[in-house]
Amino acid sequence: MPFESPQANRIAGRIYDQYHVAPDFPWKSKNNKDNGVFRHLDSGKWFGLIMNGRRGLVTKDGDERNVDIINLKSDTLPVDGQSVFPAYHSTGFQSYLTISWATMT
Repeated sequence: MPFESPQANRIAGRIYDQYHVAPDFPWKSKNNKDNGVFRHLDSGKWFGLIMNGRRGLVTKDGDERNVDIINLKSDTLPVDGQSVFPAYHSTGFQSYLTISWATMT
C-alpha cells in the first residue's frame, strides 16, 4: 500500500475503485515523498492530495500532532472547523477543502 496510514490507504482504494485512479508521488524530498496526488485521467489535473503533517497547518492553532490530511475538490462539503477546513496549500481555489484525521500509530 502506498500510504503509512490504514485510513489513507482505504481512501486511496475507494478512489481507485470509483475513478480508476491511483496516486502518484511527484516529490522526491524526504519531507514530501509520501504525499500522493490524484489526477484526472484525461487532463492530468489534480482532484485530490493525501499528505501527513501537523494539524496546526490547517487549524492555525499551533497543534503539533501529526495527522493525515486530504485536499479534495468539492463544492458541497461544509467547512466545520473541526475536521473540514478551507483548503491547505490551495489559496484562491474556493472549491477545494482540507479534511484531516488523527494518525493512528
